[in-house]
Parts: sequence; structure tokens; C-alpha cells
Amino acid sequence: MNEIIPFLRNVPIFTSFSDEELNLLSKIVQKKAYEKGEIILREGEDGDSFFVICSGFAKCFTNLGGKEIFINIMSEREFFGEMALLNEKKRSATVIAHSNLETLVIFRKDFVKYILSNYNALVKLLQTISERLRKADRRAEIFAFFPGEKRLAAVLYDLTKEHGKKDDGKISIDLGLTHNDLAKMVGLTREATTSILNRFVKAKLIKIGRRRISILDTTLLFEIFSKYS
Repeated sequence: MNEIIPFLRNVPIFTSFSDEELNLLSKIVQKKAYEKGEIILREGEDGDSFFVICSGFAKCFTNLGGKEIFINIMSEREFFGEMALLNEKKRSATVIAHSNLETLVIFRKDFVKYILSNYNALVKLLQTISERLRKADRRAEIFAFFPGEKRLAAVLYDLTKEHGKKDDGKISIDLGLTHNDLAKMVGLTREATTSILNRFVKAKLIKIGRRRISILDTTLLFEIFSKYS
């Protein structure tokens, strides 16, 4: 069996695909590797492909009014650039390799031919994009209406759910994120973000190590996130 097929079967957007559908899909993917710090997509450029992460991490950010906003960090089996499959508009964000990165690439011209004969693939893609839009709306609401403490609690809560690993009674977020990265994710200055993190540490909500954040109390984190709702 094609070695790519077992991997594709565990990528959320492709989990419901049949063996035949995955086999056809595997024929149009290409492998591509990036070194840490290398730009994969650049905001404003033409988009003609989307990417699935095989290993490593990627950072996604956009520029808003001259200010860099950190949107998300993505890991194995996550994907990005999917809007390029549906339209020919410019890239809406920049994606950079946060570590050495291995990806699978699918180009629009190949995927369009594939999807025209695969209704299941189209439905799954639209469902995934819809979910991402809901998440973006939620993040926009947090930025617009809530104070910094809630913004940071919400981001940490999301990172815990998406990337957290159980570690001796704690949940560790081991993504190599700096205070500056977190500041860009919540739209605050580095100093304000550090101040809130220090309050969370003092309240025994989190523990901060070398580019690692351990969540000690997810219940309290959720309470901070939800108390303004």
C-alpha cells in the first residue's frame, strides 16, 4: 500500500475517505521540507496550493494596521492554505516554519480535478473551513470585547485542547512559544502579557519553564475564560 495513505487517513479532513478515494488522493500529493524560520506562504501572494504537516510546527500570522497578529500554531496532521483550493485570491496570512518541517503539498489544479469526481471530499473541505471560520469569529470576539486576562486565558485554553500533552498530573504546552509569541496571539504588549502570565503563576494556574507552559488547573483556566461571557 502507498505509504502516504495511512498518514492521510488520520488527517481530519480526510478521515471519512474510502481506501479508493485516499489512493487517488495520494497520487496528487507532493512532499516538501522546510527549515526552521523559512517562509512557506506569504500574505498577499497568489495562492495555488495547500499543505498538510507531516512533522514539525508552523506559525501563522497576519498584519493588521501595521501590527503583526499571531493567529495560530499548527502541528502534525494539521493543514493550511486550503482557501487556495476554492478561489484564486491572495493569501490572507503568512505561514513560517516554527521548527524543521515536513509537509505534503496539493496544488489547486490537481485537487480541482480530484474533487469534481469526489463529492465527499468537497463536503468535508467545506465543513472544515466552516469550523475554522467559527473559530476565527470567536477569536475576533475575544479581541474586540474582553480584557487581556481573558484573551490570554482563552488562548492558553485553546492551546491546551489542541496541543496539550499530559505530563505528571499537568498538561504541558511544549511548542517553544515565547512571551512575545503569546503577546502577538492576544494583541497585547510583551510587558502586559508577561504581567498576566506572572499573575497566573502566582495563582498556581500555570508553571513556566524554558519555552514550555504547564497548565496546573484547567478548570480555573476555563473559569477565567468564561466569567466575562
